[in-house]
Amino acid sequence: SRMSYYCFLVTTVFISLGGVSYLICPTVMPYHKQAIGLNWSDLNNGLQILLISSVKVTAAGAINTSIACFALLFFAKHQKWSKYFLLILPIIWLLPLLIIAVFISKETGANAPWQIPALLIIVVLTGFAFSFRHTTRGR
Repeated sequence: SRMSYYCFLVTTVFISLGGVSYLICPTVMPYHKQAIGLNWSDLNNGLQILLISSVKVTAAGAINTSIACFALLFFAKHQKWSKYFLLILPIIWLLPLLIIAVFISKETGANAPWQIPALLIIVVLTGFAFSFRHTTRGR
């Protein structure tokens, strides 16, 4: 259904935007700095490189996930099996992000954006549910 398609599309767009924002981030995200509890300049160079590398790997994972989902949406959307991958791929990406963000918030008091992966999981599950609905034209 169209609703299913748009749910999957919105989720994919948000995952890709998250990946790009992490990719262009020059250091770490503001909530990372809150969690660290130190000024960025007070961290030694090795730790800064390690943290920046973690951010870039996260960006790569998000971009990779979104490319796979975009490919499914645009090239395999009429394949019956594609809806299962459009569920599985984002969930594999978003569920660990949600768990990690909640953990960071709980353990450090940082304002990690756990609400975003939580909302996107709901959107993708909604899209999956709507994918079983058959629309009839002309009614």
